[in-house]
Amino acid sequence: MKNENSFSSNKAYQLVKIYESLFRATIVISTFGGSITFQVIIQQIPDSESVNQGHHFDRKTARSFLAIAWLLFVLALGIACLAAALLAFNKERLRIGLIKTRRDSYAAWGALASGIVLLLLLSAFLFSSMAVSSYAEGAGWIATAFTCVFSIIALTLWVRVCG
Repeated sequence: MKNENSFSSNKAYQLVKIYESLFRATIVISTFGGSITFQVIIQQIPDSESVNQGHHFDRKTARSFLAIAWLLFVLALGIACLAAALLAFNKERLRIGLIKTRRDSYAAWGALASGIVLLLLLSAFLFSSMAVSSYAEGAGWIATAFTCVFSIIALTLWVRVCG
């Protein structure tokens, strides 16, 4: 029995494809971002006060930001891998649930997982760009501003697709 809030078959199929694409992209971005941030964290960086004068963050804070970014990338990777695997095994059930009621538990879990990985990735990029401001203040703050703008756009699109 079809509910007035349910999706058409085509829209349900499109939403499932969006979830698949988001989780695949998250896996790639998280793997790449996590490996870069990890390499920078373990590098030996000279901590000269003259190099860091006038910056809002010192090198120690920058390393902390990079460590937080690495953790967020790893969490996004783990959640995306788990969600992609669950989606692969339950794709048809999710699509049918979306068509019937739109309130299927798989649909709710899909929206939750996609929202979490999106927030984790955006937060990882935010912490990475703040770490850059410790080394090149202008570039770091510009990257932080663009990350905030893109975050607003991405979250707005996510609400429109999943909401």
